[in-house]
Amino acid sequence: MKRKSYLAGILLIVGLVRAQTMPLSMKQAVDLALEPEGSTRLQLALEAIEQAKSRSGQARAALLPQLDAGVSRDSRTVNLRTFGLEFSTRPGFETIPTFVGRSAFLMRASMVRKLFSTSPPSAAFNHRG
Repeated sequence: MKRKSYLAGILLIVGLVRAQTMPLSMKQAVDLALEPEGSTRLQLALEAIEQAKSRSGQARAALLPQLDAGVSRDSRTVNLRTFGLEFSTRPGFETIPTFVGRSAFLMRASMVRKLFSTSPPSAAFNHRG
């Protein structure tokens, strides 16, 4: 009984696959081949154009200035007793603090522009990274 149901299922699938195929005329086949989704050569040509645009953008980017910026903050506190320093206080004088520290804030920016290059122009494209 199970074999008959498997056989019936297979025959049903084969029938559905055959029903989905459609006969094409020569004109329809040519039209399908010339569509952007149907032509491999056209897809390759479009991809080559996109690659050329990317390389052109990379070449132009090499001529633009390079900008760099950074911000940092550093704060340190040290307990003088850890170094064995203890200060005695005398009457009339200020006490020396046990904890001392510093705080620094650094902000920098730079711009670099290439004026001259000794490398050949195609060297940027030969790099494989």
